[in-house]
Amino acid sequence: MKRVLLGLIIGLALFGSTTMAADAPTPLVSTGSIVVHLSEYVPTHGMIVLSLAREKSEFVSAEVPVFRQAEFNPSGNSKSISFENIPFGEYAVKAYQDRNASKKLENVVGFPQEPTGYSNYHSGMLPPPFKKAKFSHQASTTPVHVIIRNFKK
Repeated sequence: MKRVLLGLIIGLALFGSTTMAADAPTPLVSTGSIVVHLSEYVPTHGMIVLSLAREKSEFVSAEVPVFRQAEFNPSGNSKSISFENIPFGEYAVKAYQDRNASKKLENVVGFPQEPTGYSNYHSGMLPPPFKKAKFSHQASTTPVHVIIRNFKK
């Protein structure tokens, strides 16, 4: 009889703890911040325009609006910009220094004529394809480093 009673108590304790755990709400985090660390730009050479793209069309075309954008007048040669409440997913960052205040990245046959930078440290003279620049955002904070380079002196 003692064994049956002990088994019943243990069974109720185990059953009760699992139902309590199953009933407790689990917080789902589906958004976070993407913090872009920009470096190596020249502070006196124009506004920095930073774009966060969700898909290829936003990343490669100047005519397609980007998901999020930030602009700032640089001081010093590095800065961090935070994009808040960004849904988890894949993104790419592009940045350029608008030296002539045209509000667009100047290109000649696809070659940027102003300093540019992209996520994933792209170092070529041409912009990378979206699939090479993209990164996964799946955390409360995702850091991204972008070095702005001037290929046209």
